[in-house]
Amino acid sequence: MGEGVKLSVKAEQSSRVETLLTILYFFSEHGKEEVSLGEVQESVSKLQKEFPLGYEFFETFLCSFDLFTDLDKLSGEGYIRRYTYSHDTLIPKNFIRLMPTGSWSAKRIVRGLPPDMIEAINRSVVSAISNYKKRWGSWAR
Repeated sequence: MGEGVKLSVKAEQSSRVETLLTILYFFSEHGKEEVSLGEVQESVSKLQKEFPLGYEFFETFLCSFDLFTDLDKLSGEGYIRRYTYSHDTLIPKNFIRLMPTGSWSAKRIVRGLPPDMIEAINRSVVSAISNYKKRWGSWAR
């Protein structure tokens, strides 16, 4: 792999992680301090239809190993914290919380985004929140 190709792959991954951080920030702006992993995956999947991010999801269910890797990267850098709750249902639920350093970084990133991407992120987040409420009903945290 040539040096130029390596740099473009790194730039794409960096941009992807920054977009993921921005998505989590928008959840926070909509009052969701703890975001379910399902909501994040749904939001990323919807956003990807307008702005290709390079995440590959399975056709049968919403799951992307690249997304998990990027979330691990953000967690390792202290931008997010991941939680698992299993006491209130039989199905463990995974949640993600944006930490102050992640919030500050996301605010900086949002200032540099084009308005159409900001609107697309906002739409995908609002849609994911709405679908989550419908899906889990009275079980939602």
